[in-house]
Amino acid sequence: MNKLTLIAAMLAPMVMGKTLTASQELREYQSVRKRLRSPKEYAPGGKTFAGIENLLSQYDRQQNNNAPSLPTLRDNLPTITGRLDNAKQAQLIRGIAEKVQLTRARAIHSTSDWTEFASAYARDLEERARMQDPRFNEDLYNHAEHELRGNQCKGFSCLDDSVWMYDGAVHSDILHECIHILSTPGGLGPFYNMFGNDLNEGATQFFTERVCETLGVRGPDFAVRYPDEVDFVKSLCDTYGLGVIYNAYFKGAVEPLLDDMVKQWTTYVKQKLYADRSKPGFRERNMVKQNKKAEMKDEIRQNMRKFKMKLKWVKARLL
Repeated sequence: MNKLTLIAAMLAPMVMGKTLTASQELREYQSVRKRLRSPKEYAPGGKTFAGIENLLSQYDRQQNNNAPSLPTLRDNLPTITGRLDNAKQAQLIRGIAEKVQLTRARAIHSTSDWTEFASAYARDLEERARMQDPRFNEDLYNHAEHELRGNQCKGFSCLDDSVWMYDGAVHSDILHECIHILSTPGGLGPFYNMFGNDLNEGATQFFTERVCETLGVRGPDFAVRYPDEVDFVKSLCDTYGLGVIYNAYFKGAVEPLLDDMVKQWTTYVKQKLYADRSKPGFRERNMVKQNKKAEMKDEIRQNMRKFKMKLKWVKARLL
């Protein structure tokens, strides 16, 4: 029994006992998915979005028992050297897409129970807090629920490399969370630590969109997320190259990106004119003159972590 037949048989009782053609299987599968666009809508047999996604994950895990572990998938991501032409960019994204699909089969929990969803997020927040302070012993459920509702969150990735999805999430949301844990354990790593959450989410969604293009995920299966952050990451790719941004995000190579940013800033200072036509001040000219790269990197890091508020500063010096 192939995947479509399995899903059609398990989710739509009216087709059980019947022999479906391939086209009928596809139509039945598509029909089931279309009926799950709202958390309040149910598929035939009373199965919710969470039920379908859990069945899909079970099926994927059965089919991928011999798939590499997440640490192996991460280690097998290549390190990029030099600029990538369009063909090599496409090849890189295809490689990421293949690994994301294997990641998807690992540990995805889908639920239509809000309390279960929020409780799982609270446990993960508490575990992250204990990483900073082993004595931490607070219940963060209320904080977790407030954050999830405030962000209209449909999914999150955990320190244990599991992913939780809530009713209403679409395929691109699942891929987004899988890219988080493919990039680094628990979605936290050098890129996040250097540039902060906003830019980390932007990079994750940027690669999610590229993967979705490769896999043909579009229409109701794709949701626009973090548009401002994604646009900024696109600008970084235009300036420094996709390979450099990829290495920083997936391989933790943030120092080469910072080095390139210092070079860009230095070039503007030596030209005595920034991209916005403003002129470098004495302090910045002095930093370049005395080759204070560490100070420049620290200032870049601080402004990149708040790039939405510091966008004018960043664009003038780094783009």
